[in-house]
Amino acid sequence: MSRRNLGVKKIPIQCRIPVDLDRRFRLKIAEKYGVRRGALEKALTEAIMLWLKVQEEGGRQ
Repeated sequence: MSRRNLGVKKIPIQCRIPVDLDRRFRLKIAEKYGVRRGALEKALTEAIMLWLKVQEEGGRQ
């Protein structure tokens, strides 16, 4: 059985970010998850969840 989140609905997100930020983010993703399918999605989901946690705990920015 696949380890994917079965039953979790997903939506595409399209945005523009600075080239340098993209490069740095993708390099870190490759270091952590390797260059495999789904690594960007996994890292971006993790980043959004962390940002939400900080905001919900009263963080700024």
